[in-house]
Amino acid sequence: MNKILIFLMIFLLVACASERKTKLKSQREHWEYSSWNSKFKDRAICLCVLYGQNNASLIEKISNNDRSFRDPLSQAIFDSVILTNLKKVIVTINTDSIYRIGRVAEALKGKHIFSTCLRFYKSKTLDSITRNQKRYWKSIKDIDTIIKKKVPDF
Repeated sequence: MNKILIFLMIFLLVACASERKTKLKSQREHWEYSSWNSKFKDRAICLCVLYGQNNASLIEKISNNDRSFRDPLSQAIFDSVILTNLKKVIVTINTDSIYRIGRVAEALKGKHIFSTCLRFYKSKTLDSITRNQKRYWKSIKDIDTIIKKKVPDF
């Protein structure tokens, strides 16, 4: 009798563990986990160009008109890290535009948002951030729960 009871307990533990793995696997397939590296970097350049404008009404207008900025996966898992790291890039954009006044030809004055964001996109810094995030992504046990917590209307 004890052997049967022990067998049943082991069977239940294995069944529950495999069910969680199956759930996580299906969530990863649904949210295209295999492409999160490129999605993260793509989101970084989009947010860089958007926030590099440093114009709240323009940011709101673009965010409302372009639904790709409303991606729940990006909002829940990527954005906080990207926005934290973009602060330095935005400062660079603004400082660079101030530095150019009176020092360069008229045609070169102003912000160089896209070129600065593109340099950030291609940088080792963003690659390093992506690698660090990959460790975090692997530790996520339930993607849907994180998304529902951070994007309640999803």
